[in-house]
Amino acid sequence: MPTYKRSAITAKDGINFIRSAVEASGSLFIKIEQENDLGIDALIEFVENERPLNKQIAVQIKSGASYYTPESDECAFPVGSHREYWAQHPLPVFGLVYVPSLQRAHWVNIKRYLKAIPNATSVRFVATEANRLDRSTFTALFMQAGLSGMTKALPNLAQQEAIFVGEGASLPARVRIRNLTDEQLPRSQSAKFAEGWAGSGLSNAELELIAGRMVG
Repeated sequence: MPTYKRSAITAKDGINFIRSAVEASGSLFIKIEQENDLGIDALIEFVENERPLNKQIAVQIKSGASYYTPESDECAFPVGSHREYWAQHPLPVFGLVYVPSLQRAHWVNIKRYLKAIPNATSVRFVATEANRLDRSTFTALFMQAGLSGMTKALPNLAQQEAIFVGEGASLPARVRIRNLTDEQLPRSQSAKFAEGWAGSGLSNAELELIAGRMVG
């Protein structure tokens, strides 16, 4: 009697999640059928205000708990036989890991990863807010991939939000900066400027002591 494996359901869940995020923004999700899958699961064509942007990316989608380690917030999937295909693909190639328990996905630029680590047998990356992919972040992460597009968002940035760009960013991203607890702050002994001005200042005796140390 034939069976329908749970892994197939999980894989389909991941594809449907990404498709939903893409299509909710008005862009096109073009699935590549399994018999034609050479290492790319889908193409994403970006559309903004009902107009195509003439930009596409290729995506490899992994879905399930086996691709995510909650203790380290790390996503990982094997390179396998896809190394040359991914590296030489004419489009930017991104890996998307869907975590069902968290109802979100995270992305990595595969071509840049393999260029930085040519002998990697797996693609490993930390799942952060900067590479999160869902309906609410798709536009910020991909649609506004160009810096010119990201600058349009600057007037709308809330407090503790920033645009993350540079060589360390696979794509410009809109990120939120969280508050750190006292225990998480760096152990710095530098004088606090604001507190110094707000204080009563040094006494004459303290000033003389410091001057004496400087003179030697």
